[in-house]
Amino acid sequence: MQQNLVVLRGLPGSGKTVLANNLANYFDLNVFDPDQIDKSKSDFLDFINSLSEELPLRRKMYRYLLSQVNTDLNSGKSVIWSQPWRKIDRLVLTIKNIQHYLKPIIQYDEMPIYTLKNELAFNVVVIELNISTEESRNRVSKRYIEGNHTWDGSNLELFNSSFEDYNLPFDYINIDANKKPSLIAKEAIKFLCTNTKTLPHSKNTITISE
Repeated sequence: MQQNLVVLRGLPGSGKTVLANNLANYFDLNVFDPDQIDKSKSDFLDFINSLSEELPLRRKMYRYLLSQVNTDLNSGKSVIWSQPWRKIDRLVLTIKNIQHYLKPIIQYDEMPIYTLKNELAFNVVVIELNISTEESRNRVSKRYIEGNHTWDGSNLELFNSSFEDYNLPFDYINIDANKKPSLIAKEAIKFLCTNTKTLPHSKNTITISE
C-alpha cells in the first residue's frame, strides 16, 4: 500500500491548522506542523539535544519533523505536513529528503522534480488554501490579540509578498479559504478521495470543526 504525503500550504491565517485537524480526524492521520510542536516533550528535547548546537532552533525543528514524518511513512502510514511552504524549492527539498530516507540508493539532489515524481516511494498531493494578503494580515492580527496565535504579524507583509505560486507536477487543488471551515474540509476530503486510493477512513463518527 503506497503512503501519501498530504501537503497543506497557504498564507498565515488561511486555516491550515483547522483543515489539518479535520482531515486528520477523517482519515485517521498524524499532522506535522512546526507551529504545533510541543517543545516541552522529552522526545523533542532528546532529538534536538542530539544535534549540533550550532544549528538554529528552526532548523532543528525542521529536522525533528522530518524524522517524525519519515518514521510514519516508513511504517506504512500516510501523513499530513502543514506549514506555509512559502518557497517552492523548500518543498521540493523536503520531498527529496524524505525520498532519500526511504530509498537512499539513488542521489536525488540534482534530479529534476518531474523525473523525481516517477521515482518516489510515496504519493504527494498538495492542498493550497487561498486568501488575500490583506485577509491574512487581518486574521493573524485578530488571532494574536485573542491569544490564539504566537506571531504578532511582524514582517508579515514581506513574508506574504514572497509567497510563490505552485508549479509542481503533483495532484493539486487550490481552495478558497474564505468559505466556512466545514465546506473547505468537504472539498479537501473529496479531492483526497479522488486522488489517493489508500487513505484510511476513520471508523469513528466524524466531527468537522467550523
